[in-house]
Amino acid sequence: MTGDRLLDAVDAVLARWRPERLLVGFSGGADSLCLLDALCRLVDRSQISAAIVDHRLRVASTAEAEAAGDRARRLGVEVQLLEPDQSFSRPGNAQAWARELRRRLLLDTAQDQGAALLLAHNADDQAESVLMRLVDGCAPVGMNAAEVERGVLLLRPLLAMPRTAIEAYLTRHRLEPVIDPTNASACYRRNRLRHAVMPLLRAENPQVAQAFSRAAENLVDERRALDHAAMLIYRQCWQPAGLDVSSFGEFPLSLLRAVVSHAFAALREARLTRRHWQAIAELCRTTDGTRALDLPGLRLQRCYRHLRASAAAPSERLPAPLALDGPGLYPWGSARLAVVEVERSLTAADVPWCGERLLVRAPVPGDRIAVGPRAHRKVARVLLDAKLPRERRPWQPIVIGSEDRVLAVAGIRLAHGLARGGPALRFSVER
Repeated sequence: MTGDRLLDAVDAVLARWRPERLLVGFSGGADSLCLLDALCRLVDRSQISAAIVDHRLRVASTAEAEAAGDRARRLGVEVQLLEPDQSFSRPGNAQAWARELRRRLLLDTAQDQGAALLLAHNADDQAESVLMRLVDGCAPVGMNAAEVERGVLLLRPLLAMPRTAIEAYLTRHRLEPVIDPTNASACYRRNRLRHAVMPLLRAENPQVAQAFSRAAENLVDERRALDHAAMLIYRQCWQPAGLDVSSFGEFPLSLLRAVVSHAFAALREARLTRRHWQAIAELCRTTDGTRALDLPGLRLQRCYRHLRASAAAPSERLPAPLALDGPGLYPWGSARLAVVEVERSLTAADVPWCGERLLVRAPVPGDRIAVGPRAHRKVARVLLDAKLPRERRPWQPIVIGSEDRVLAVAGIRLAHGLARGGPALRFSVER
């Protein structure tokens, strides 16, 4: 024990997992600088490498990467600069692309070097991630302090530390982090939650970040228990002909999802909504005859009591759900979804928009849209009434609100109660 709470927390993680080589995801920012300095005080520096990813999304990114490298070298550790093999050019969200790229490059490097990967997420990051998922209507899954991904041991030694403890550590040891200007931009939801929402919650509970961390730890524990139960059921029900679903009819949706995901790895990669999983549950509810269900990127087929999965044919491949932050050009299956902002929504082609994130997906069985105060109509019927050709219906953009409620069949019909006349987004599918 060093007497320093933060150093002791990092030392406890190292003592438990005993990694021989450490690759630290390093940006030079406050969190990663704190982690790297703490590691240098606890282990031989020859065991440590600082991996810096230059996404090249901004003109200043190369200079910032060099500044981060200088700080790491001053601590006496090896520096590895990782660059993408191509610049950002595909449709969609550049920040999401950057996160995915950074994770992939760091995991690839750690795997090649036989090193553990250490990331500097803290308790406030955990709280913000939980909040973001709640705002999107998703299950608030927490980050793990330790996990294995692609054979790489991934550790987050600072996950229980609030940001205030990290700032105090930097002040105590006179460490000056690199400042990323995008962290102050209100263009990004995480920053808006960090600077506007978290202070309000902290006023109610000064330990709110730690409270979120405890809640996330409980969720992780419950998820592990669910996965363990699902694995036991999977082992009992897997047969050469497929997954025997004859006993699945009364399963809670969360348990069915875990078991079926264990059976078919492609489902773990697909971005499926709750409606998709409800359709899968309906497929598993009976064992008579043969039925099939097309999902983004694959098809599930039940032949009597056995469920099997196969890759969807290119012509059948459905678009994956998209979280849209605003106008842009987004991937939409093998096509593209063009989203344009208009000043005033005048027709059903225009979806009212006030700057919030929208979820857009393809239609799924059971979708209904409000057509009156207490009246709903099946989306399939709306598409039929609009005389949309059958081959285009699986590609029709559906705008989703909270609780998977259909807000609009883009370009065809708005849900009852949505006001027109203000700013809006216009959708079109480009093949």
